Amino acid sequence: MTRRVPKLNPRAAWIFYLRRRLLYRRADNFVARIMLAEGLAAAALAWWESAWAYLALAVVLGLAPVAVARVWAGRPETRYSLAAAQMLMAFLLVRVPGGFADAQFLVFGSLAILAMYRDWRVFVPATLVLAAVFHSPALTAWAMLENAFLIPACQAGVREMEESARQRSELEGVHLSMDELRRARDAAEARGTAEARAVAAGGDMSESLSRLAEALLPEAAPAVIEPGTAAVPKE
Repeated sequence: MTRRVPKLNPRAAWIFYLRRRLLYRRADNFVARIMLAEGLAAAALAWWESAWAYLALAVVLGLAPVAVARVWAGRPETRYSLAAAQMLMAFLLVRVPGGFADAQFLVFGSLAILAMYRDWRVFVPATLVLAAVFHSPALTAWAMLENAFLIPACQAGVREMEESARQRSELEGVHLSMDELRRARDAAEARGTAEARAVAAGGDMSESLSRLAEALLPEAAPAVIEPGTAAVPKE
């Protein structure tokens, strides 16, 4: 049974949004670098075999994703475009003279790379392009079977991110409460210190007045020393 994550509070939702956006941007850049390396490999093979059409296609498929990821990193259309382009790159690496003969390895590896987005929607354009360019029902069926395992994994990854964001927001709330308690304690200590200083200052003033009274009016000294006690006159 799938464990449902409680609804996110506004702070947790904001944390989740920032983390997922960062994940998309990093995944875009990573996939773009992978495709650049694949494009260089395909271009080298095409150059060696003097297959100029494949060479031009390899240059386009290698450089375009880098430009797209640099300008529009993190956007939904960026990762969907990169997913489709990755399938085209796999097809190019199979079709280029001297290229890979095992198409399944490239297709499965490409889908596994796309799983790092934790967005099941990227498999839709990837599978559609795969079916359109390879014209292999068996390969398409194998890809859909892999998608059946990758999609739940992506959804589980999203739930983990939501749970992590919720825990982070709760931890921030605990820290905020501790800060408030610390500030209240400091304020109470400051008030206590101020009161102690005021009492000490009052005691010093009373002692000074008592000494002045003893010097000027010895008869009135008891009245000053002990406020509230009537002085007993001498007979």
